[in-house]
Amino acid sequence: RVCESKKYKGHRSMYTGKADRNAVYKTHKFFNRECKKGRSLFFLSVISAAAILAGTVLTGCSRADDLVQEQTETENYALTVFTAQERKEWEPVIKEFEERTGWNVRVETGSAKEMLSQLEKEEADWDVAFGVSADALEEGKEYWQTGKDAWTGYSAVSFVILYNTNVVTYRELPTGWDSLLEPRWKGRVAVPDPLKSDMAASVLTEAAKNSEKEEFLDLLAENMQYQMPETFKEVEQGISDGRYSIGVTSEEAAKAMLAAGQDVDYIDPEEGECFFEDGTAIRKRTPNLDASEAFVTYTTCDDTKWLLRTQLLRQPAEDVSAENDRSDEELKQRYSRQQEILNIWKLIMEEKTGPAHEQEQ
Repeated sequence: RVCESKKYKGHRSMYTGKADRNAVYKTHKFFNRECKKGRSLFFLSVISAAAILAGTVLTGCSRADDLVQEQTETENYALTVFTAQERKEWEPVIKEFEERTGWNVRVETGSAKEMLSQLEKEEADWDVAFGVSADALEEGKEYWQTGKDAWTGYSAVSFVILYNTNVVTYRELPTGWDSLLEPRWKGRVAVPDPLKSDMAASVLTEAAKNSEKEEFLDLLAENMQYQMPETFKEVEQGISDGRYSIGVTSEEAAKAMLAAGQDVDYIDPEEGECFFEDGTAIRKRTPNLDASEAFVTYTTCDDTKWLLRTQLLRQPAEDVSAENDRSDEELKQRYSRQQEILNIWKLIMEEKTGPAHEQEQ
């Protein structure tokens, strides 16, 4: 079926939706039928919403009471989602889900570490973890709704080394992770802050593991002069306009930049592919189980896969799961190793720049 869910082994900020809370909760089966209607339903909904908005403006002050009523109702939510993604990544998915269901969704953002901390302290008040690393989801497996599998794969990103072709000559082409340490690029290397991005943390862990330099983290921080962009988008923009010479981004983003005619190119690290995988999980004892299951189903339906490939520059998890499948124990070990790397990185940065702040999206 089009929307059948495929599962795999395996300072807080808020977003509040604007959908009409009066809509009666759809059942899981009804939502599946809605998802099958495809993207055309979404675009028609946008047009209808625009027409309704125009009508509301024309009615003038006579609708004042209704508007007050609507504002009050938007404080009720059918679903609360926790995500470690950047806003530009989660917002299109959440908005279309709201359009299709008529439900309001509240979004909390933070790191995977913060998510696990909330669960351990029983402070989590959200229903679904979305766009959180597979490593962290496996680490917190005991907190998810039981079923065939504890969590569901969502997307995957492959990382490459991007460089500016106007700056980097043929003889200077990067080959692997240790190329980021070359003195010629001092102050011109771009890797997002791993304390503010789970994907960047994954890349840093993989690079440190495969580097021939035991002091890789110290050398990288020094070569970046202890300054780094916060997001991969900033890396891409900086390399494109020449502020940086080389850096790390996703293969999908690099391909899009090439297709747009920007003066960049990229290489796959010689040490092998570096993947980041994330997924979705339903928190145990959530009071909104039906809405949570509908959301998980939506994240794996064909329309969401289309959104991932064409707009979000990611691969659906099922596209890469077979060739990059890891055991539950491997995922847990990788998460543990990542936390060790982050602790070392945090100490390095604090020695040079003062207290480092972890992700507060």
